[in-house]
Amino acid sequence: MTGKGILSVILSITAIAFLIWGGMVVWRLFFHETLKNSVLAKDFKITSDWKEVGSSDELMVDKDYRYISLQIEPPFEAYTIADPSKSGIKIPGGKIVNPEIRIEDTEGNEYPLVYSGHRGGGPNEFVNYKFERGLPREKNYQKVKLRSDYPMTVKAVLWSGYDQTDLK
Repeated sequence: MTGKGILSVILSITAIAFLIWGGMVVWRLFFHETLKNSVLAKDFKITSDWKEVGSSDELMVDKDYRYISLQIEPPFEAYTIADPSKSGIKIPGGKIVNPEIRIEDTEGNEYPLVYSGHRGGGPNEFVNYKFERGLPREKNYQKVKLRSDYPMTVKAVLWSGYDQTDLK
């Protein structure tokens, strides 16, 4: 190999290393650790009866945006279209369902959550539900209540959130 060939290989390796390093910096600055998740329940069966998860220690509104995420896996999949009222969880057979989800504060007030989108895919797919006007920060929340006319088991129920500044 000639001197030019060796120099070309060294420059190529350096350029690739720089691109990898740059990608890691971009990931760290813009995407990594922007979402805060707390697992409230694992392998949770949602039935027609109300079931409760969470505690006042877990349900803090310490982020600008807080919502419940249900981690679903096949045969369930997220289904999102422009009309959120027709979006939700696609069950076997193609029907779209949404469990009823409410967050209760320590004064007994309930805040109904609505479908707000999804993230991920396959075995790491999350369906998100939020209170339309945003949960008041000054309230203390004590539990999340869930029920569904279509019984389903979700891999996890999470208390998720982020700040607008996290997105940079």
